[in-house]
Amino acid sequence: MSSSVFSETLQAITTTKLKELSKKRVIFEDSKSALISAAKLEQNQQQRLRILVDGVKQCFAVKTANRRGGSGRIICGGSNDPDLEVMLKNNERFLEQARFDPTVSPKLLGDWEETLLKKLNIQSLRFQYATLYGELVNEWLQAEKVVPADDASTASESFEKINRVERDESRANWEKLVFEPFETDPKAISEYLQVLFGMNGGKSQPLKALKALRKSVEDFETSLSTPGQFNDEVLRWTINGLIGSGLLSDEKRAVLKDFLASSVILAEVADVLNMRIAAISTWSWEGEVPVEQRRHVTGAYHGEWFPSNKENPPPCWLLSLADFS
Repeated sequence: MSSSVFSETLQAITTTKLKELSKKRVIFEDSKSALISAAKLEQNQQQRLRILVDGVKQCFAVKTANRRGGSGRIICGGSNDPDLEVMLKNNERFLEQARFDPTVSPKLLGDWEETLLKKLNIQSLRFQYATLYGELVNEWLQAEKVVPADDASTASESFEKINRVERDESRANWEKLVFEPFETDPKAISEYLQVLFGMNGGKSQPLKALKALRKSVEDFETSLSTPGQFNDEVLRWTINGLIGSGLLSDEKRAVLKDFLASSVILAEVADVLNMRIAAISTWSWEGEVPVEQRRHVTGAYHGEWFPSNKENPPPCWLLSLADFS
């Protein structure tokens, strides 16, 4: 991989990381501020500690499962901080014990409060230092950046005689499918599904199948939230699949092949994708998404989107593929 491509890729990755980090920081600080305010309003020490425990789960996005008569049960491995999971589980057990055991002293409860607040403050400092480091890396890359010459081959390659009638018809059909609502009868669909899955008191077997399907989807959601979904192996087979498809231009396929030769780039891309999927609950399009019409071998035109703009410069388009997963 050439130094210019490596520098451009590293800068795109750093910019994306800073954006994701900024989102996480804003969400964390808002949750932290609301949590501390709620805790200060509570006079009962045990209830105040319980508020802090539940709030820390939310601030650190600790995965929980529904539990009757109380807060969510912590799912093991549902966060990047196993020590925090153990500490929260211990606090919950001691809080339950404190309801009936007078030997759990106010001083001990106060120590737990202080530990949780310290954990929140340390995380705030981590966000500050991570942001500072990212900005320093960006500044270093900007200083070494060389403005590339205009690529005449790209302009000549994009020039092609096309049949405007076919292209316009294809665009009109695409716009109709995307922007015109498809009229349906929600009531009829709901009644059909109730009969299909035996929810009207008919057959029991379809209802069992529905419950099994819901459980399967729930399990998949839990597995999807497990940290470290993307790694070197996953990226390699994904990139090889993209190279073998007809979705990308020759230039982008060449860049992907360069990525395969650099374990550093693959590690950074995996890190960004893991950050994005961890924050999927706050995902958004972040502005307009350009749609490009491409003519396939069959002569038909297809609308395809590849986010690539000033806020998302090439080759950061690879990172944006996570937006469509």
